[in-house]
Amino acid sequence: MMPPVSCETGGDKTDANPFHIQLNITADSTIVCLGDSLTYGDGADSPPAESYPWWLQDMVDLEVVNSGESGNTSGDALARVQEDVLDHNPVIVIVELGANDYLNDLDPETTLDNLEAIINSCRASGAVVFLCRFFSDEMADEYSQSDPDGVETLITMYASLAERERVFLVEDIWGDIRETPGFMDDAAHPSGEGYQVMAQMIFEAMREMLEYNDIALP
Repeated sequence: MMPPVSCETGGDKTDANPFHIQLNITADSTIVCLGDSLTYGDGADSPPAESYPWWLQDMVDLEVVNSGESGNTSGDALARVQEDVLDHNPVIVIVELGANDYLNDLDPETTLDNLEAIINSCRASGAVVFLCRFFSDEMADEYSQSDPDGVETLITMYASLAERERVFLVEDIWGDIRETPGFMDDAAHPSGEGYQVMAQMIFEAMREMLEYNDIALP
């Protein structure tokens, strides 16, 4: 199943398909995955092995860099974006952040500003950005039982940010992970098998662009 993706981005002005962007691929180009514990791979047996970037490497014909750090907020990730993202010459950056901001009760406006700064830095370098929500619609429904206003703010924040900054929004990276026996290590983190599903969800969100650039592996 392909995750919902909002295609708010630019591309070839003669081509209506927003995924038809010619990436500026060179010998040292990469795909960088920037995020927190869900990117680093907490819950897998030996992270970063069996993290979603680790599985994603088997699906693409470019080096995949895992720039996830457990516990990171959006501000933590912004502070290391040069060294851990831009210095790797990415043509695609996958941004998965916001969970620790929410859990630590940080001001959503601060999170928004940090994500916007990360996106702008990546786009200024020439990279295409895929912004991942850390929660699915089902998870949002669960969180809404205790924090309806906070969850609505989150949903609006990701959607408006993607539209304003014209980046791809991946609305679901979870698929059926949480419902499948053995695919969760704890209440918040997938197991290695679960991260394989997460990698597939993210790959499907990018597939058309990867195929257009001949970097999707069969």
